[in-house]
Amino acid sequence: MIAIVICGLIIISLVCDIYLYNRVLVKHKISPLYRKVFVAYWAILYLFFLATILASRFVIGESVELMTRLFMWSTYALLISIIPKFIISAFIACSDFYSVLFKRKTRALSYIGVGIAALVIVVFVHGATLGRSQIEVKNVSVVSDKIPESFNGYKVAFFSDLHVGTLVCKRNMVAKLVDEINNQNVDLVINGGDIVHQSYEEITPEILEILNQIEAKDGVLSVLGNHDLGYYYPDSLSLPKDLNIKCLIEDLISIDNVWLQNSSTYIYRGTDSISITGHTYPREMKGLAHIIGMDAFDISSAYNGVDSTDFNITIAHDPQLWSSILSNGIGDVTLSGHVHAMQCKIKIGSKVFSPASMLYDKWSGEYRDGERMLYINDGIGCVVFPMRIGVKPELTIIELKTKAE
Repeated sequence: MIAIVICGLIIISLVCDIYLYNRVLVKHKISPLYRKVFVAYWAILYLFFLATILASRFVIGESVELMTRLFMWSTYALLISIIPKFIISAFIACSDFYSVLFKRKTRALSYIGVGIAALVIVVFVHGATLGRSQIEVKNVSVVSDKIPESFNGYKVAFFSDLHVGTLVCKRNMVAKLVDEINNQNVDLVINGGDIVHQSYEEITPEILEILNQIEAKDGVLSVLGNHDLGYYYPDSLSLPKDLNIKCLIEDLISIDNVWLQNSSTYIYRGTDSISITGHTYPREMKGLAHIIGMDAFDISSAYNGVDSTDFNITIAHDPQLWSSILSNGIGDVTLSGHVHAMQCKIKIGSKVFSPASMLYDKWSGEYRDGERMLYINDGIGCVVFPMRIGVKPELTIIELKTKAE
């Protein structure tokens, strides 16, 4: 699907280039020097795309992480090239149509198109720099009569979708996340999955040591996301999926992360307790990760030994599992990631728009079903392109309260 989209974008880019060359440079008899510059730009851009596609197709092994980043940045270059050209082409075409319709020429529409295109470039550059590197801390309060008094004020730091292999300066970004967590003085840290992008090898000893510096009274609880399962590694013979999972879990257990694989655990304060359940990303969901309105899965075994009267936090990487969690009757708060809001949110007044809303009915922030809540974290890393527009990397701080203050 991604390959088809990219090929479609390249075709659109070619059409826009040919149109602009003939409409602007040829029709207005612009200097041959500018024509040569345009052709040189065209040749360099498309040779770069071709080289990236060939490299991604034939280079694997130790260069997989490098190829992932190269693919992401080439996609970014494609977008930042095509969208402004398309906008300018569309406004010039509208200007020509206006001239034919009203029998008079106007350059206003062309200037507006150039202005909007310039604004898009600024937004894209910001999204690929500050937009993807500044962590935003969001605070969420959970009020419930089921929360024991001794857990009033209990703080949970929740992050998801680190995608270490996609981070541009992964050491700095992971260190920034750890520092932010430690600054919050939390009781528990929860990792919602997709800590890696393709393989456990992204968690180098240096990254492991940084993650080991996380401070929380009750430690770190983690689940597996779809990328943690090795689905996207291009050579399953050299790195079988089961081996990838085994090595990843061993690495994080070595720094005292507790992995909840379709299982539950309890946290105690004296004689009081709350339960926490973690769901591994279901293998049955491979290929269904972007389907709205899936049927519920049987996930009841993960709640074995959990009393339904106890306050329960459920960790499910994919928010699509919430319907299964609701039908199971346990799970006062469900914490998910996976969507990243597709790394794009546009706020107009009180309305927020995102391409994620076309694929997910629940894609970011809080959702309620009676007294039960789903919270979707917007993630830390990136997928497909290294850019976040209106969606900063997120660390969620969840505070439990026994009653409203």
